[in-house]
Amino acid sequence: MRTVWKFPLDVSDRPTTVKVPHLAKPVHVGLDPATGQPAVWIELYDDQPKAEREYKVHGTGHPTDDSGTHVGAVIQGIFVWHGYERRL
Repeated sequence: MRTVWKFPLDVSDRPTTVKVPHLAKPVHVGLDPATGQPAVWIELYDDQPKAEREYKVHGTGHPTDDSGTHVGAVIQGIFVWHGYERRL
């Protein structure tokens, strides 16, 4: 069954690691209305085997490494956070 799940993102130097099905894809990065914190919404099929992925948040103008794919941005007051995904 295809569903969309929400995962909170840590705004720090540490990545957020999640286990999601192999073909899962991020569909939105934004502020979680329940917490006011950045989160990523991922579309997935529950019956697929799971694999780990890392999500890391970087502020505009801050250095990033080349190992991730930009999946979206979050505007939070005067800050703009950029979410990157790295498949492990």
